[in-house]
Amino acid sequence: MPGGDDAPSQSHRAAIRAVQEVLQVLKEDGDTTRIEDRLASFKDRERVVNATWWSDRERRYLAD
Repeated sequence: MPGGDDAPSQSHRAAIRAVQEVLQVLKEDGDTTRIEDRLASFKDRERVVNATWWSDRERRYLAD
């Protein structure tokens, strides 16, 4: 629905295209150096996936 207010669909479509582009660069170059400036920082990635919460769970449930 071009121009519509379908933000979830648009964000999914943008994410799909971004993944395709990253995988193409990896295939061609073997790394992401060429597009690194277009990627989220590792810090942003950790925040978005809530890495601290997952690390806490891992320590809690895998500790023996």
